[in-house]
Amino acid sequence: MNEDRKNSVHECPQNINMENREALKISGVKDVKCFNENLAELDTVLGKLTVRGEGIKIARLSLDEGVLELTGYMYSCEYEDKSKLTRRGKFGGMFG
Repeated sequence: MNEDRKNSVHECPQNINMENREALKISGVKDVKCFNENLAELDTVLGKLTVRGEGIKIARLSLDEGVLELTGYMYSCEYEDKSKLTRRGKFGGMFG
């Protein structure tokens, strides 16, 4: 990754704008980790963000600008809570 791009992405704010659950614009995107028509897993300046829905398509992606625009029908946007993952330990997934 180009160092200038890496620094500029980290400095940009995280914004999520949704219009009628059919269009989603996200800033602060560093990488798209996984994508299909029902799911988009993103690495953002604020951590892992998962978008779920139906018929999701990438309308625009610019990692240089840190912007992703999706279309489709969105169900949810959820951040991974790293503090819960580290506190639960090895057996946290089985018992909690």
